[in-house]
Amino acid sequence: MIQYTMQPIFVIGAPRSGTSAIVAALRVGAEIPGYNEGHVLPLLNQLHQTVDAYFGTLDKKILEVKDRQLIGWLDPDELKGHITAKFLQIIEERLGTGVWVDKTPGALMIEAVPRLAAIFPRARFIFARRRGIENVLSRTVKFPRNPFEAQCRFWAQCMEAWLQVRQELAEDRYIEIDLHDLALHAADTADRVGRFLDLSDQQVEGIKKLWRTERPEQSRAAQDYRSIGLDETEWTDRQKEVFVRVCGPAMKQFGYELEGQVFPEATERPVYLYYPVAGAVNESVEVHGVMKNGFRQFGRGFLLHPNWPGKPAPEVHYKGLEFFGHDHFSAYLFLKNEQAEPVVFRLRIESAADPGAVIEECAEVHAGEGMQWDVPLPRLEGSYDVIVSTAMAAQAETNHKAWAMWKDPHFSIRPGAAPEAP
Repeated sequence: MIQYTMQPIFVIGAPRSGTSAIVAALRVGAEIPGYNEGHVLPLLNQLHQTVDAYFGTLDKKILEVKDRQLIGWLDPDELKGHITAKFLQIIEERLGTGVWVDKTPGALMIEAVPRLAAIFPRARFIFARRRGIENVLSRTVKFPRNPFEAQCRFWAQCMEAWLQVRQELAEDRYIEIDLHDLALHAADTADRVGRFLDLSDQQVEGIKKLWRTERPEQSRAAQDYRSIGLDETEWTDRQKEVFVRVCGPAMKQFGYELEGQVFPEATERPVYLYYPVAGAVNESVEVHGVMKNGFRQFGRGFLLHPNWPGKPAPEVHYKGLEFFGHDHFSAYLFLKNEQAEPVVFRLRIESAADPGAVIEECAEVHAGEGMQWDVPLPRLEGSYDVIVSTAMAAQAETNHKAWAMWKDPHFSIRPGAAPEAP
């Protein structure tokens, strides 16, 4: 049967816990077939449950008297087999009979794990986990209309469901990936995923490349360097009480504290200017004066198309980025189309506490003359807003095909200038 040849990889967990980053790494970085999201297999599980529940209400004697009861001619296991076969047919048509990946976040999918493990003997499961405070903070931004207690309960249900179902899995069939480790130790985490899934070296390198610069569906300023304490949130006292009541038990079971914590290893990592790949431009990444499709993802960076000569420059604002002695900015700048006229790339850094230019630098780039742009900076400590923009050079007459590219834009600490511990 085809489910015995299939080797599905199920990415599960609460929404806003890194499931998007993991499935993107597997689909794009490792080139494994799959969709952004599935939402099919929880239905398979519910249909099986419905069959079991219905037959469970019937007296066994009714099922045995076939000449009097039509239901006696319907075998529940055979019926579930037909249902499963239909789902497998759809999967085979779309994803094949080998390795494929499915991401379906939420408690219903987690609860389906034991049945999926039985249906697919070669299936492996990746559980994406994230500390409750950060998850609920992210959820309230992404889904602001949902009641606060419902936001908390959704996270807690997912975590508690996983604690139950993982007891039924052999240890070699699942791994857990904390979003903290993915953010701070991307290379090590990619190696771990590669070993778990028996990926090739090329596939693992593809995952590392993707995780180095892209931050799927980031909905608030990066906080990779620390965890947020309950007392630091802007929640009301009532909301804090609700969080402790609803999420507290799962927080404790997963070893998460309510107090904040600084991770010293984070202070030495580069700070990347990312493209919010799911279109999550919001309070942490703002755009001003950008034409339609003028700001979009491009490889390990992004395109920022300048406006017509003489018009205000389009700007992308990265708000509240944290620095720990970073004193260098680097990016590769180029114009993707040879017909483009010269473009001026501009970097501006402002203090979040004291608005005003801390530093402003620009570079003029001509088509076919890409440049590695290295900008020495004063030692940056604390929170800053970073603004990047593009504008047509003074001599340009049109912005036609001026596809201005920022590749691998990031801040770093020059060798020998190690940061002080926060």
